[in-house]
Amino acid sequence: MNAKALYTRPLDDFIGQDGPPVFVMDTLVQGPVGKHDHSFTEIVVVFSGEGRHREGGDTWDLSRGDVFTVPVGRSHSYYDVHELHLVNILVDLEQLRSSLAALREAPGFRALLSLEPAARARTGRNCRLRLTNRELGHARALIAAMGEEQDGASSGYQAMVVGLFLQLLTLLVRSYGRSPGQRPRALVRISDLLGHLDAHYAEPTTLAAMAQRAGMSSRSLTRIFRDLLDNSPTQYLLELRLAKACDLLRTRPELNVTEIGLMVGFNDGAYFSRRLSRHMGLPPLCWRKENQI
Repeated sequence: MNAKALYTRPLDDFIGQDGPPVFVMDTLVQGPVGKHDHSFTEIVVVFSGEGRHREGGDTWDLSRGDVFTVPVGRSHSYYDVHELHLVNILVDLEQLRSSLAALREAPGFRALLSLEPAARARTGRNCRLRLTNRELGHARALIAAMGEEQDGASSGYQAMVVGLFLQLLTLLVRSYGRSPGQRPRALVRISDLLGHLDAHYAEPTTLAAMAQRAGMSSRSLTRIFRDLLDNSPTQYLLELRLAKACDLLRTRPELNVTEIGLMVGFNDGAYFSRRLSRHMGLPPLCWRKENQI
């Protein structure tokens, strides 16, 4: 099987029916890998060698210590490779949602997994993580332990693989949070703000307060939000609150619409009902009847 055919297989082909939603693939790339995409998130760690990576219209040289995320459905390829030793960590992040809850507020979390890939896709700006020698050594040890558990498949190996992956991801997220350079720091500040909004979405806030949290002007914050998320900060928060409201409508039948509005940050019940109807395309009670768990 050639490299491209291997990389395009679904995650279930690697992990089987009972495996954890994480798979480690240690790869020595000795030739070009054509354009392909995945049905899973891929985190790439470069250990040694040389090569170039192409993703959309963006191309960059690969070096020891580079770490980058390739999101679900994003096409990419490798070329001009020479003894390129990298590790592909294939993961279904949605299946690990509850396990990742404690990490979501870390400043580097969204920077690594979503904002940096968005920056590459939307602005062509490359600001990937590069590990120090010490960090790379720590990552290598965790990856090796994951591989041993994965290959041995002893009793409880699924929990061990997930636990080791969470340690690795925490290391990468912390490393991103310490990244030097203006562009990575901006992504980390936006990531920190998004984590704060996700945890405190119901609390009253303003654009000025969000900008202060991110350590930049309101104009800069709005520009970066539009670059990365195709949205304004205030609209992002509104949509976050409405998404949380939809979850409550589905899962908390004992709550009425006004109570849900208050829980997600709307003090005006009539305004909340109008925005929710526009967001869902149906009146809230009709939507609840069709989608209630």
